[in-house]
Amino acid sequence: MLNEIAYYPILGKPMIVWGGLTTIILLLITLTIPYLGKKGIIKNYYKIHIVFAIVTAIMGFGHALLGIIINFL
Repeated sequence: MLNEIAYYPILGKPMIVWGGLTTIILLLITLTIPYLGKKGIIKNYYKIHIVFAIVTAIMGFGHALLGIIINFL
């Protein structure tokens, strides 16, 4: 069943591809938040950075879990 979820096509690509792309984009945003905060562009950047880090970790864990499942099951 999870195999079907991982390979479910969205705009012609499997869902696992979109999950990886989303994870990378979230990681890049998480990395740039402290830089933008120190430049004065984002206020309260520490809290925003923590939230983005948690969301990125959850997305990365889900992406890795689907990747492991489709390779071993």
